[in-house]
Amino acid sequence: MGATEREQYLNHLAVDKGVAASTQHQALSALIFLYRHVLDIEIGTMDKLERAQQPERLPVVLTETEVLLISVGVLRATKNSTEVGTLNA
Repeated sequence: MGATEREQYLNHLAVDKGVAASTQHQALSALIFLYRHVLDIEIGTMDKLERAQQPERLPVVLTETEVLLISVGVLRATKNSTEVGTLNA
């Protein structure tokens, strides 16, 4: 596999298959390891490599109502467990 084929394969993963950036990076690392440590060949740079895009992650934010519902649920669970504990004593 020549330099062109390696770049085409990694670009195929990113563009055609739409893999995550970490998946493309793992494939690149595997190729580098294979050539460097197994085949004892330096592969050089890959100037035409298209990197997979990492998705923009938005923080998960709860609404005031959702926070209130969670708080009420926790308070009820705590009250119920306390009442059960006093009955068994």
